[in-house]
Amino acid sequence: MIFVNTVKNHESHKKTLLNLIGDFEQLHDTKDYTSCSTDFDISQDEERDYLDYFHLHILDDVIESVSKQLGLAPCEWDVLMAWFQRYNQSNVHTWHNHAYTQFTNCYFLELPDASHKTEILDMNGNILEYDAKEGDIITFPAWMKHRSKPNEGEQKTVIAFNLDFSFPWEESNLGFFD
Repeated sequence: MIFVNTVKNHESHKKTLLNLIGDFEQLHDTKDYTSCSTDFDISQDEERDYLDYFHLHILDDVIESVSKQLGLAPCEWDVLMAWFQRYNQSNVHTWHNHAYTQFTNCYFLELPDASHKTEILDMNGNILEYDAKEGDIITFPAWMKHRSKPNEGEQKTVIAFNLDFSFPWEESNLGFFD
């Protein structure tokens, strides 16, 4: 259950997003314990121009596509958190999952080598196969373990975000034992 959606006009968005991420990095300490550059641990109250751009130009189309693929459209959605990760030579992000959310998403903003895309495990611990390239956003259930294996090549940059879908309550749904 991995959904892959290609971002329209990726090349033009890529340049703008990388510049905005670079501006953020110059103003903040974005190095984490793995030596990756990320804004994950920086207060969500900080202004993130790259996320404003991402939301305005990319996010709505992708979430609409995902909700249709899941058979959920029309519905309400909420991005609970979003951040960037920049991997240089030998950077890694070990196996983990995302708690308290329904779906994890990863936009491959820079992915010079598709063999370094996010690895995702199925329920039996096997790595799932899927096709994705730079400019794609993958969406998968947040409980699934995943990782960024050691980067052996050029810089890799992703924008990750957690996503929930919901439906407004109707009067008839309020009584569990009716």
